[in-house]
Amino acid sequence: MPANFERRLIVSGSHVSLHKYRGLKNLTHWHMEQELIFAACGECEVMTGKSLYTMSEGNFIFIGGEEIHYINSPPETELWILKADTLFTERINGKVKLKDPFFQYKPMLKQQLERISHELSEEHYGHLIADSLALIIIAELFRSSETEPVASERSGDSYKALIKDIDRNFREYDFDRAAEFMCLSRPYFSKYFHKMSGMTFTEYLNIVRISAAVEMLSKGGMSMTEISDRCGFGTIRSFNRVFKELTGYSPVNLPKNYFFVKKEGNDGFDPTLSCTTVIM
Repeated sequence: MPANFERRLIVSGSHVSLHKYRGLKNLTHWHMEQELIFAACGECEVMTGKSLYTMSEGNFIFIGGEEIHYINSPPETELWILKADTLFTERINGKVKLKDPFFQYKPMLKQQLERISHELSEEHYGHLIADSLALIIIAELFRSSETEPVASERSGDSYKALIKDIDRNFREYDFDRAAEFMCLSRPYFSKYFHKMSGMTFTEYLNIVRISAAVEMLSKGGMSMTEISDRCGFGTIRSFNRVFKELTGYSPVNLPKNYFFVKKEGNDGFDPTLSCTTVIM
């Protein structure tokens, strides 16, 4: 699985995209686009800037480009995700960021997002109108909020480097190697990783390994023992147990075309886990 840089989801011809999800869960990731997460109904947790926020209906969070974040929501929660090219919004927030990315409520935001969704499907001038509406939303946020300069070095750079190292060397990776990579004590690293990812190190490492195993199974040509070994599991028994826990299937009964984490060539990946329902 590639390091957690999310693939581009904005279609050609527009500077923005809007997608709706139910029960959205994703891995810790980052992308170049700005992102506005709106809770249409229900509650969820969002981590960004090393802070964990609890969102309820009507709340929203604005996440700058390259900011590390993840979303964890129950099955009944509906989230709308608006993304905008960083270069497109550079005049607004190229050199500053919001001090507080969390907002309780913004009048007419839901209607504005619905309008953007509609315009993105329109053939004539739809993308232009959608771009303009998104720019207005972001400009109004920054005009009415306290900002601060964007640091030349981002606080999550060391975490990003760790994730890349894990994804390259997951077969032989373990907790001690990760703590040493971060130059942190075992107890502090354990707390740090959970805060940044929303899961334990072991849980994340198993996701990486099972993602690789699913890909190997789809290609065929290897025995279960070979796949287990290449993915870093000590025994075939532990491989089968973890595989069933994370996918709901045994390796031999995995349905065709099943995905666990979608790989997208060399352009990144889709951090959304398979338990999520994509509404549009």
